[in-house]
Amino acid sequence: MKFYDQNPPGRIITRISKDVETIDDYLSWLLNRLLWDFADILVLPLALIIQFPSIAFVIIIAGFLIYLVQKRFRPANRELKRL
Repeated sequence: MKFYDQNPPGRIITRISKDVETIDDYLSWLLNRLLWDFADILVLPLALIIQFPSIAFVIIIAGFLIYLVQKRFRPANRELKRL
């Protein structure tokens, strides 16, 4: 409560509105980036499979290996962050 007593309401509102504006800018950028990355993850392997059908087996094996590596890496990473 001491903070609110020492600072005028206008300064508090300005600070909050600046923080909200910063979050809005970052979230819009983040959503845009997320959509582009998601499109890349789906479209690039699909385009390769359409262009070169024989590569489908390689993409499936690579996807499975990536899954296995992530499954093993994530718990280890979580434990390292706790240290």
